[in-house]
Amino acid sequence: MSVPPSAPDRLAAHPADGARPALRDHLLRPLLTPFVLLLGVGAAVVYGVGRNDQALQRVLDAQARTQLISELTGQVAAMENGQRGFVITGQSRFLAPYQEAQASFQAAAYALHDLSVDEAQRLTLGQVQTLVGRWQQEAAQPEIQARLGSLQAAAGLVAQGRGRVILERARGVLAVLASQENARLSEATRQSQATLNAVRWVSVGAVAGHGAAGGHRHARGAHRGPPRARAECGRPGHGARRVRPPDAGQPRAGAGGAGRAV
Repeated sequence: MSVPPSAPDRLAAHPADGARPALRDHLLRPLLTPFVLLLGVGAAVVYGVGRNDQALQRVLDAQARTQLISELTGQVAAMENGQRGFVITGQSRFLAPYQEAQASFQAAAYALHDLSVDEAQRLTLGQVQTLVGRWQQEAAQPEIQARLGSLQAAAGLVAQGRGRVILERARGVLAVLASQENARLSEATRQSQATLNAVRWVSVGAVAGHGAAGGHRHARGAHRGPPRARAECGRPGHGARRVRPPDAGQPRAGAGGAGRAV
């Protein structure tokens, strides 16, 4: 006749239910934290790369505008030098640089207009073009025509100083354009560097946080022991050997003898 298993036997055959979640948590928790950190770092990097691309594009545009403004300033000087060279010497070879500088000035002005950051910059550029146009019409061309007649006639026009005043105003406006563009370039460079630093610190913080979390888990594991060991320790009768009663499932000798005797 079979004997139902005792309570200790049932507990030994079926471990406590509390041990299973503890083991699952012990296996999954070390994987969850790195995944969350990796996901956060990835999102920060993607966001930072996008922001940095925008800042880098602003840096490149500001550099291009700064170069164009510098070219405009140089072409104004080249036009003035060529025109003055012809007025002083009367040699036509000075007119070629003057005319080439005119064409280069117009090309740079058109390029800067297309690349302007806002309407205010385009209006300021328009002021420069207007001033240079006035200089050509009111000073440069009349002085060139006068020099074809005589040096004295051209010198009289130059002495009036009209051309010098107009070009000084044009150079002042160009200086304002250059100053504003340098400020934009500095700000775009600062934003790009700040974005890179932010991404760098987020990555370093994630690595440090992962290391700290791992160290904390190892310290807890060493203090508390593995989950299976804790579950085994919590079972009834753990550490004691179960001994089956010698007479379980068998009739007693005395009782059997008495029955036969009767």
